[in-house]
Amino acid sequence: MGAGLDPTIGTGTAAGGRTVDVVVVGGGLAGLTAAATAAGDGRSVVLVDGRPGGNRAATETVGRFL
Repeated sequence: MGAGLDPTIGTGTAAGGRTVDVVVVGGGLAGLTAAATAAGDGRSVVLVDGRPGGNRAATETVGRFL
């Protein structure tokens, strides 16, 4: 089992009544990494985000850069 996923954690129910192992909230870099890691470990994954690309795609500045 990779990335510290705990096999004792229960399952959840996604929209439509489908049972999933992992629900990731946020489609930014961290969320996509978490979803990919869980899926790579054989978990069923649902990723939920309010906008495409996470918050990095919505910002106009990066640190002190424009």
